[in-house]
Amino acid sequence: MLAVTVVVFSVASSASAPTSSCSEQENKKSRSLLQVHSGGEIENEANSSVQGGDESSADTETCACDLVAKQIRKQKEAAFVQAMSVASPPSCELYCVDKKCDCMIPWSGRCNLNSCKACPECNGQTPAPTNAPTNGVTPTPAPTGGNPNPTPAPGGCVVKDVLIAIDASNSVQDAGWASERAFAIQLINGLLQHSGMKVSAFWFNADVKCIERNNNCPVNTPTDFHSDPTVMTDVLGTLSYQSIKDSSTDHPQVYEVAENAMNQYGRAGVPKQLILITDGETHNGKDCGSGAGAHSLYESVLGRCDATCDRNTGDCDAATQNNVCLTSQGKGNCVFPDQCAQCHTSTCMCGVYMAKGFQRLPNTNTQVVGIANGFHGNELAQFKKMMTQMASTPGDFHFVPDFAQLSALVSALVNQACL
Repeated sequence: MLAVTVVVFSVASSASAPTSSCSEQENKKSRSLLQVHSGGEIENEANSSVQGGDESSADTETCACDLVAKQIRKQKEAAFVQAMSVASPPSCELYCVDKKCDCMIPWSGRCNLNSCKACPECNGQTPAPTNAPTNGVTPTPAPTGGNPNPTPAPGGCVVKDVLIAIDASNSVQDAGWASERAFAIQLINGLLQHSGMKVSAFWFNADVKCIERNNNCPVNTPTDFHSDPTVMTDVLGTLSYQSIKDSSTDHPQVYEVAENAMNQYGRAGVPKQLILITDGETHNGKDCGSGAGAHSLYESVLGRCDATCDRNTGDCDAATQNNVCLTSQGKGNCVFPDQCAQCHTSTCMCGVYMAKGFQRLPNTNTQVVGIANGFHGNELAQFKKMMTQMASTPGDFHFVPDFAQLSALVSALVNQACL
């Protein structure tokens, strides 16, 4: 294998739409990260990011969230007055509304609102309140809809079940594995410093294997998420690359094991995230076909990518010319029918197709850590394009120019997992 890839999964998205009726919005309550306000709504859609509200909105905006929104606001105002009366710092949740209806937004969404960014729940400081209300009502719990909001852990980190997959293919080599191993240990420790977070770790190449004390999971099977980092780090710290390395980079098998782990061991209502660490494209992926039928299936999601088109001769149709699996191939001066000069079915087409399927899982996000290695050469730009497509959004792809620079990414990934 010529490359190593790290992927992190998580789910968060938004899209604008006209204000809908209360009955219509009641049907959407089961969706996560849903924010509704007059003039539009922000709701969960795959591969998009939560957007903040318009600061210019007036305080008198009618909340279209549901019929109880006004009462929810009054309850929060009353609680705010009560908090001020005992001279204790009020929680951001009492007034962090950004002049919009916040009745169904979890903290992972609220922290995208301008008035919430400085709150301690968003790793900031509680802002000074303005226009404190003078009326008071005894607050009662606000309705949560069909899907409870994620529980914030201390420090504003939203609880998640995180799966870390570490590339152990041949292209990683001994020095690269040493850097990956140190990086993964730092990442596990960083995530689990937040109460309520849980992590499961695997290495992969031709197979996927759990990293945990007692090594009690067969290959290509899921295992539980852990809150004790030493269950994984004690094993990872002594895991020999020479004993596990292999020539394949089976990303599809990673997605399958990750989905099974989330379904079998993930906590109900808790967001899921996959962090994929890799240095190469999909190679010998599970269920990756090479025939016309498989290619047609992959095109149904990725768009037309003519498998007989040679990009170097300029005979490709426009759709194929713009397909990620043509632009992410094209290595050097390759000519058709070499794999490097075409929309290759069983590598790029299969790998990105399987990634897109994983991205459609509800309440799930994928972070990809793509590492440059000594084998990429003039195909590095193409590698970046493919890895970007495998992440949930372009912003969820993290390029690392050298294995030795992995550790610099720990804080960013831990902070992202907290959102």
